[in-house]
Formats: sequence, structure tokens, C-alpha cells
Amino acid sequence: MDNNDAWPVGRELVDLSQPIENGMFHSPRYPAPTITKLSSIDTDGMSITHASFHAHTGTHVDAPSHFVPGGESITEVSLDRFVGDGIVVSVHRQAGEEIPAFDVAPQVEAFGPDAMVCLHSGWDSRYGTATEYEQFPFLSLDLAHALVGLRVRMLALDTPSPDMPDGSRPEYFDWPVHRILMEGGVLITEQLTGLDLIRGRRFRLYALPIALAGSDGAPARVVAELH
Repeated sequence: MDNNDAWPVGRELVDLSQPIENGMFHSPRYPAPTITKLSSIDTDGMSITHASFHAHTGTHVDAPSHFVPGGESITEVSLDRFVGDGIVVSVHRQAGEEIPAFDVAPQVEAFGPDAMVCLHSGWDSRYGTATEYEQFPFLSLDLAHALVGLRVRMLALDTPSPDMPDGSRPEYFDWPVHRILMEGGVLITEQLTGLDLIRGRRFRLYALPIALAGSDGAPARVVAELH
């Protein structure tokens, strides 16, 4: 097999992942990620890095077991559910504003079933400022139900969550959008970046999480392969 057989002519890969690093955005509920050097080439002859972070750090995929009792862990989900043809749908909503079904559902319906729906809000531009990034537009319950009905394979976001942000949640908040999507078979990927680079393009999305055995989620290197 020559190089032209192995790598299609014109192949272009776009990285949509936020890097995991010290000082990055993280939920204040959980410990901050820490990246440290255990050894260096200069002193030890080799470089070894130690990383400590929870499973939902940076760009990551939620497993059904994140909210569904008895749901699949990240290593139990079939690999083909992390890969598929994608569509970018842009929404123009403000901080704490609900995204209604009619902003998204018609474009997804026209695309067809099994879509990897990338919801582009532009919120990744606020990633470096936690107070701004944490106040984001969120999915309405009608939109969540519509995506299930349209047999979406994955919903990928450039925000921290499909559910409403802190500060506006009711007292007995139970993450209803997560539950609707996961119980309906829709995987969720959060904290993407760079969706503007693939907007309007045909692409295949690869959102492959690390094999964190039995976990309710895992960081992922999310890549779009442009056609």
C-alpha cells in the first residue's frame, strides 16, 4: 500500500479539543487539574509527566452512566457511537438564554438520522474567563426531546453543559437535558473549540474518549475530518 492509498488526497484534520493544562477552566466543585514533571531528560535521561484530573475535564464525552442508573460506562459504549458524519448548527443566544427547538431541529432533520450535531454558540471564545464561560446558553427541554426524536447520535457543544448554568437553576435541579438525551441514546460531548473552522463544511467527527475503565466519562481528542 503506498501513501496515496493510506491517506486520501486532500485529507484535512481539524482539532476541536481544548488542551488539558494547569490553570485551565474547571468546575469549582472539583479539584483543579494539575500537570507536573516527575523527571526530565536533563537530570534523569527521560521526561515523564504526571497528570491529575477528574473524568469530565476539558473536552470530554459523557457516558450514559453519568446520569442513567445502570447506564453504560465510557468503556462499555460501542466505539462506532463516537464516530459519524457531522453537522455544525450555529445558534445566536445570550448568556443564560434558552435555545429553542426551532433554532436547531429543522437543520438536523434536513441532515438526516445518526448525525453528530455540533452546536456552535461561539462560547469557546470565553473559555479563558471562567465567570463568562460558566454563563452560557442552554438547551430547552423541547430541543432535547427533538434531538432524541431525530435519532441524533451525539450532541457536541462548545459550552460546559447542555443544561442551564449555575445561578439560574431551581432548588431541586436534576439535570433534565442530560437525562433526556442520555435516556434517549444521545451521547454528549462538552467544551469543544473551533467549530467556526468547520461550519458549512462536510465532515466526519471522531470524538474518541480515553479508555478510562468503568468511568462515567472521559477526556477526548475530538477531530473533524473534512471531506
